[in-house]
Amino acid sequence: MERCGYDLFGGLYPVIRILYLPFSFVFQIISNIDIHYKADIRGGVLIHHPALGIVVNGVCIIGSNITLTGGNVLGINKSCEKGDFTIGNDCNLGANATIIGPLKLGDKIKVGANACVVNSYTDSELVLVGVPAKPLENV
Repeated sequence: MERCGYDLFGGLYPVIRILYLPFSFVFQIISNIDIHYKADIRGGVLIHHPALGIVVNGVCIIGSNITLTGGNVLGINKSCEKGDFTIGNDCNLGANATIIGPLKLGDKIKVGANACVVNSYTDSELVLVGVPAKPLENV
């Protein structure tokens, strides 16, 4: 809902958001989902087990059809700006998978459960596992 308000009102939304914040906090408490309103998600988000929590930072650019399994964190370090953190189309994150940018991930990448991705992988159709995450063939 916050992204809809941001798209609708643009630069005025941070001011209008003050009125919406009490409802937003209640929604976050009930759903355990915190997706920043500036995150650019193309559509087709599927969230399994949202009670485990989902956090998506505002500089993330995410392609269509992403699957989040629960306990996922898509975060950044302080130097990351819009466009430095991108995830391709048709990606799947396993339970408690973490992605810490700045980085770029290609299309159809699967991140295994409890993996922590800190490097860019622009190839398509990779399976990333481990801490730090590496392609399954290289583990």
